[in-house]
Amino acid sequence: MYTESDLQSAVAAGVLSHEAAEALRAHAAGLRTAPVADEEHFRLITGFNDIFVTIAAVLLMVACAGIGNAIAPGIAGLLVAASAWLMAEFFTRQRRMALPSIVLLLAFVGGVAAIPINILAETNPHLPDRVEALMGAGIGLGAAAAAWAHWRRFMVPITVAAGT
Repeated sequence: MYTESDLQSAVAAGVLSHEAAEALRAHAAGLRTAPVADEEHFRLITGFNDIFVTIAAVLLMVACAGIGNAIAPGIAGLLVAASAWLMAEFFTRQRRMALPSIVLLLAFVGGVAAIPINILAETNPHLPDRVEALMGAGIGLGAAAAAWAHWRRFMVPITVAAGT
């Protein structure tokens, strides 16, 4: 690597023109500030606020699930999904907080899937294996549809993984 004094000495000796030295300086400065091609600015947690918000959201959804379980089968999943969606309207759509957005997405999809699961578990029907498999596939499709709706509204990148 050439130093600034090396460049000045080369210009003074007539080896390099002043314009060539300036062009070399500009080129070297551009290389130092250019981002690397595979450099990614991934921010999951931007501060401790993300952790506090996530903890508070989880506590609220656990409380909603407890209240829902006390009311009737399926209400817990409905309350969790509804509270996750409402919190995502603020923390995902307006504040763009990554960690709470991921947790709220997973809670929403899980809440939607929990609605029919809780109802079926409570009614305890004795169904053939084939019917239970079809019901499981239907629940999976419902969860995928919920993930798609969440993606359309909030565009959280991990939604594709949660929906598959």
